Amino acid sequence: MRFFVKAEPALPARSDQSRQIAVLLAGVLTVFLVTQLFTFDEFIVLADTFKLPGFNGFGFAASIVVFELLSLPFLLRMVLSPAFRIMSALSLVVGMVLWLYATIIVVFARSVESLGITGGLGTLTPGWWSIFFVSALAVLAAWTLWGLWPARRKEAK
Repeated sequence: MRFFVKAEPALPARSDQSRQIAVLLAGVLTVFLVTQLFTFDEFIVLADTFKLPGFNGFGFAASIVVFELLSLPFLLRMVLSPAFRIMSALSLVVGMVLWLYATIIVVFARSVESLGITGGLGTLTPGWWSIFFVSALAVLAAWTLWGLWPARRKEAK
């Protein structure tokens, strides 16, 4: 049961690049998160125009905000219990998958004025650039997961 409760420092990163990318990704997600929270009521309305299968506007907006917030402790390598560290890493994966899903649906199936990465702040017209941008973020997230994955106990000892 100690696995769930006792906070431990993060294991050493496999490389300095993965640690630096984690800090960069945490910064980008923090900017997204703060702008989405400051304009959350507009973000809900914008997300409702996406008409994503399986989500209403509030469900998508709330899911994105929660998963972005929960991924920050893993990216910043905070002192956490191993169970919370794994949950935080999985939140990063789910958040990236949700953004890829929404971006692809919006670009190919809908005509909306903004993608909503920065919430209701500013207008970012969806297009191919948005698919490449979110895909690049997903690649950075995968690189970070590889470099900082918490279940590498045998390798670290």
